[in-house]
Amino acid sequence: MQVQIKTTCNIARLIGLEAARRNVKAYVRLQHPFYETPEKGSDDEKVDGIPKGTLGIWWHETLRMLAAIKE
Repeated sequence: MQVQIKTTCNIARLIGLEAARRNVKAYVRLQHPFYETPEKGSDDEKVDGIPKGTLGIWWHETLRMLAAIKE
C-alpha cells in the first residue's frame, strides 16, 4: 500500500497542486481502465464504474483528490 501512496497519490497531488499554482488551463492525467464492467450488454455512461481491486481503488481516489484541488 505504501508503494501505491508514494507512486500514485503523492505524485499526482504534487503535479496537480503545481498545475493549479501556475494556473494551467488543462491538466491531463492518464486513467488506466481499472473498473469493473459488465461482460454482456452495452456500456452505459449512466452507470458508475466500480473500481477493480486495490489498484483500481487507488487510481479512483487519486482522480477524486485531483478534482478537489482548488483553482
